[in-house]
Amino acid sequence: CETWEQRISYSEGMTPTQLRDTVYHEITHAVEETLGLGLEENQVHALAAGMLAVFNDNPWLPLWLAEKPGGQQ
Repeated sequence: CETWEQRISYSEGMTPTQLRDTVYHEITHAVEETLGLGLEENQVHALAAGMLAVFNDNPWLPLWLAEKPGGQQ
């Protein structure tokens, strides 16, 4: 993750699952760095993996969170 350039890099040939995991992990790094939380790598990894598990178990959740109040998108 290159926060200063607002760019996430990934390797060619990743499986869709690897790509999703990597992108979410790097987004977590970007948020952590922007907020100055000072998390260690293992904490970022655990947080990203935990959030992906929540989204995998509740596939409706990301769309619901993206809705504007009143059900408007």
